[in-house]
Amino acid sequence: MSIPDKITCNKCGSNQLAANKKGFGGKKAVIGGVLMGAVGLLAGTLGSKDILITCLNCGNNWEPGKQHEADRPNKFVEEEKMMQESKLWKRKFKYAVINNNKDDAQRLLDGNHSLRSAHPTVDGAYKFIRTNEKQLVILVSIGIGLIATAFLILKFAL
Repeated sequence: MSIPDKITCNKCGSNQLAANKKGFGGKKAVIGGVLMGAVGLLAGTLGSKDILITCLNCGNNWEPGKQHEADRPNKFVEEEKMMQESKLWKRKFKYAVINNNKDDAQRLLDGNHSLRSAHPTVDGAYKFIRTNEKQLVILVSIGIGLIATAFLILKFAL
């Protein structure tokens, strides 16, 4: 594991950070006091010497060497972002083709290496996209039809 040149906030990327000791934990003290009496109040000191890094920009805090689950890159969020970018790319590409703006369409196609390698021309790529969209509509229609049929069979069988 390599040590980063700069430490930054996991949430906002800021390098404006402060490192302090955690201090006395009031919640731990109250819970300890209820469960164990006066001796339980000492539970508030547990972990008080641990260091806590706080981002001065967004307020996010964490212990050095640990990263909260919420701060880790979420694979689902990354995939959703890629899908949204793909939808936006398709929308721009189709708009350029429909409006006969071949230069913009070619520029967009040149930036999409995976589609360009399979369909190097604007017309070929557009035809491929339209065919996939039609196939998706057909599959969704078949799926809805099957669900409706199953529902009717169950309704009349019971």
